[in-house]
Amino acid sequence: MEIKNLKKADMSRIEKKISELEESVKGYSFDKEHQKKIKRLKDFVNFALEKKDTESIKDEISELCYASRMQSDLELIPKLKKTLQSDCYFIETDYVLTDGQLFNPSGFLPEDRVFIFLEASTAIGVNELPKKSNLNYFDLRDANSLNWRF
Repeated sequence: MEIKNLKKADMSRIEKKISELEESVKGYSFDKEHQKKIKRLKDFVNFALEKKDTESIKDEISELCYASRMQSDLELIPKLKKTLQSDCYFIETDYVLTDGQLFNPSGFLPEDRVFIFLEASTAIGVNELPKKSNLNYFDLRDANSLNWRF
């Protein structure tokens, strides 16, 4: 792939996050027995909430929140590992021209300006758009609302 004015993203943050998540979920199992227990807890909590009896179910709500966080962390780890294996680029320029697709990988927010190019043979970072180009461009000046232009 032809890359111009882009640099590889620093992945140390993702490596650190994976280590933290693996440590936090160590010993946690989300097997079928545990899933049944969580379902019973959910049913119990929902019943109590219908009765507007939240005081008596504080421990159960706390346990459900913990289980939800653990499940979320377990699902995030493989996504972050996939990000580590991807070619991620930090884009400092206002625009990026490409013939492919631009994706924000797991572990990064759009405002981090770290992206993966899919199905691309060219990716060029520029601060001014050319008058003519056969490439699509992304406007990264406001990375929270990426605009795709043809």
